This record gives sequence, structure tokens and C-alpha cells, in this order.
Amino acid sequence: MGGLVKILALKSSLNNGLTLELKGAFPNIISVERSLFEFTGNPDSNWLAGFTDGEGCFSLEISKGTTKTGFSVALRFIISQKSRDILLLKSFINKFGCGSLKTVSDKGMSNYSCSKLVDINNYIIPFFNKYPIEGSKRLDYLDFCRAAELINAKAHLTSEGLEELRQIKAGMNRGRLS
Repeated sequence: MGGLVKILALKSSLNNGLTLELKGAFPNIISVERSLFEFTGNPDSNWLAGFTDGEGCFSLEISKGTTKTGFSVALRFIISQKSRDILLLKSFINKFGCGSLKTVSDKGMSNYSCSKLVDINNYIIPFFNKYPIEGSKRLDYLDFCRAAELINAKAHLTSEGLEELRQIKAGMNRGRLS
């Protein structure tokens, strides 16, 4: 049983830990302490594109606002990780040349995000055009770019443009059919 106890101690230290069932069956398991990984480098651009495919999100937000249509729109690029990887997330600010970090301490999470339109236009979109995402998230990125074009053209200030943005948003991320 020694090997099983070691495996359970390792599993308990991973992101989701042990299930309630395993905790009940093995109440004396002590988690293995994981050492903190201190990222001090500059992530490779191709790696960052792949990492974004797995961990990033391109979003379009539409909320009540003070424009002629009564709504405002915003684009946001975000990558979330456990707070233990905050140094990796900080490196994205240097890599992209923009963005900020936010820690959600009650969830143990940290977020790199960029929501300034000028930074999205000047840094985020050119980066992913040069280092394209190859997975299914590429479709969300292309919608994100289309939304940026509409916003840059001030289409969001018209009812027709706002409706087009709503349709784009409805088909992005979880709204996209597989």
C-alpha cells in the first residue's frame, strides 16, 4: 500500500486535489509540498501562441453605456493561471508590451489581461498574426479581429454595427458550435 499512498499524496497536491470519495477512503493522506517554479525568462513566441490556444480567451463584451446606441463595447484578451504562476503571467506584459495583472486571491487565480483598444490593435493582433494560433481558438481570434475592425471603424456606434457585433459575440467561445 506504500506506493498507493505516495501516488495519492502526489495527486492531492495537484490542482483539483483528491475527490471527496478518496479523502473519505484515505483520510490520513498528507499532500506533497510542491516547490514554487520561478519563471524568469522571456517566453518563446511560438510557445506563447500555443499556450494561448489552451489557456487564453479572446472576448467581446457588450454592456449598457452612454453611446448613441445606449451600449458600449470592449475587447479583452485574457490568460488565467493559478497564482503560483504569477511570474509567468508577468512575463507576458514584457512579451506583448502591454496589459496588466490582476489576482483573485479568494480563488487563488491570477489573470493577465489586455483591454485597451490601442494595445489590442498595436500589440495583441499583430503578435497573433505573426505567431498564429493553430487550434480551434483561432476561430475566436478571427472573430476578435473582425470585432476590432468594426470598432475601429466606429460601427459599434450604429444600430446595424452593434447588431453585427452581437452576432459575432454570440458565436464566440462557448457560443461556437463544435
